[in-house]
Amino acid sequence: MTENPTREQVILNALFGLTERLSVGGNLEEVLRDLARLAYKLCGASTSSVLVLDESRESLLCRVGVGLPPSEVKNTEFKLGEGIAGWVVSENEPLRLADASADSRFVALEGQLTVIRGICCVPLATSEVVMGAITLTSPERGAFSGEDQAVLLFLAGSIAKDLESARLYRIAVTDPDSGAYNRQYLAERLPSEFERQRRYGHPLSIILVGLDLTREEARAREKVGGAFMARWLASIISDVIREVDSLVRYSNDEFLVLLPTSKSLGAHRVAERIRAKVAGLAMVADGDSFALTASLGVVQLAPEHRDSEEFLSAGHQSLAEARAAGGNRSVLGQDS
Repeated sequence: MTENPTREQVILNALFGLTERLSVGGNLEEVLRDLARLAYKLCGASTSSVLVLDESRESLLCRVGVGLPPSEVKNTEFKLGEGIAGWVVSENEPLRLADASADSRFVALEGQLTVIRGICCVPLATSEVVMGAITLTSPERGAFSGEDQAVLLFLAGSIAKDLESARLYRIAVTDPDSGAYNRQYLAERLPSEFERQRRYGHPLSIILVGLDLTREEARAREKVGGAFMARWLASIISDVIREVDSLVRYSNDEFLVLLPTSKSLGAHRVAERIRAKVAGLAMVADGDSFALTASLGVVQLAPEHRDSEEFLSAGHQSLAEARAAGGNRSVLGQDS
């Protein structure tokens, strides 16, 4: 008869899995979400969130939230020292309150739907740097015990160093203009995905996305600059793709989407959603509106692609075909 694991075993097993994923370049957002879920379950919270300091180290942004409405996850932002989480990060001290709403440090968000009474918040920090906080809340007063706080501190302390290493790596492989990954990331990730597909047979597809070089696109680039356009396009693509997909800024006006486990037809549907969304949204800058379109090339990894360079070349060929056909369309590679 198999015994049920103890709370300590659950924590240790979960932490081992999280740190192992970080060590092999796992998706940081997914790891943070799993960390929030673990804290949520272990302490019986109504909500759990991970807030991280931005690059200026002046604002705390909610990266993931469990049990929170999506609007509150998106809008949660505190200045350093503001609110419970801001105080915890500023002072690098944990805080557990029976009724947060009665504390002078508590700040409610505008339009907040979540009722918060009990709260437990601990810093997410290494010995060198504080990077954020983990927060648990409940509508019940006195919902969290000293043991809950100890568990939260143990989780935060056990994973903080790996999270900081992952954060620094993410900065190194991130395009500063768009927030997407850069070519360095692609050079590291694509060969490993290529080999994984060859070994296990999992499908792998890419989408190359490029704005059509029309007069409108040229006017927009001159008006708003390449960085603004890159952020605009990256935001549109990010809203369409899955969390397991990776968005890479491939060149000034081109992005690449890496889609693990996606076959060509599924990737083509994603490409069509991106194309339609670009065409359906106008870029607005300084009172001027610009109608833009995009061309997209879609390719699934095939036996004919001997290495990742040939795979990329096939994607470029499909993108070129889309542009040659007049733009504002997606083309599925013939080998896919």
